[in-house]
Amino acid sequence: MSEPEPLRERRKILLEQLSRAADEIRRIDDRLSDLLEGRRPGAGAV
Repeated sequence: MSEPEPLRERRKILLEQLSRAADEIRRIDDRLSDLLEGRRPGAGAV
């Protein structure tokens, strides 16, 4: 038995939102790692 179309659409939307959230978490994690290592975003290598 297949899912009704509205459930399929909702699942698609939720998976897209989850993917965007994971990307944002990765960016935040990278930024925090940089800050903890003493690097500032936009600063050249010293």
